[in-house]
Amino acid sequence: MNFTVLCVTYKDKELVEKLIKSFEKFKRDTDKVNYIIVENTLDESNKKYVEGLSPDLKYINVPFGEKYNIPSGKSSMGHGMAFEVGKQHVEDEYTFICHSDCLVTSSEFFNEFENKINEGFELIGVSFDSHPNRIKAIHCSGYMVKTEILNSTRMLPILPKIDTTDLVTKYCRDNSKKIYCFRNTYNEKPLVDIINEPFKSLGPDCGVDRCLDSKNNILYIHQGKKD
Repeated sequence: MNFTVLCVTYKDKELVEKLIKSFEKFKRDTDKVNYIIVENTLDESNKKYVEGLSPDLKYINVPFGEKYNIPSGKSSMGHGMAFEVGKQHVEDEYTFICHSDCLVTSSEFFNEFENKINEGFELIGVSFDSHPNRIKAIHCSGYMVKTEILNSTRMLPILPKIDTTDLVTKYCRDNSKKIYCFRNTYNEKPLVDIINEPFKSLGPDCGVDRCLDSKNNILYIHQGKKD
């Protein structure tokens, strides 16, 4: 399976390192993972280090996070603008959108996502946004999507109803694209009781979102440290 990981970061060298190493650790011999890391500032101090993490990595600096940040109350806009630039560099048929504070935790990540692609799903996520006033989109902490779909819509928010990248889900719904979301402890906390260790012992309220494979083992986590 070939795909591109597209991740927007904000001075998150350590998180990005762990993210990339987790994909590299668990990918199968038949997998090729490319990376597009969009640093949402003009600070290039991490550029050389991050570029050294994989020969299949492109590092891009954009300024949006410096203006559209958390103190300004417009961080969703800055996040979406950075994704818009990053997606222009994707060449693979599928793109995996994610936050920097995420980790692949099993080789089943590759097996399960590939199975869903083979079943005809074009948007495959690890959780739904549970915000009561938004559209219950597949959350951008982690989802695989056909790159053609990314290029057919926008990743910008239209707040308060539509958050960053939610228009991707709306496009899929409006155009009858097949959508799948794995079971996860963010949307269903009681699932904590049936998952494997060490993830089970973290409990239901630790803030770490855990995504289950078909055997109830964890294939991916969102640590909840950054948005």
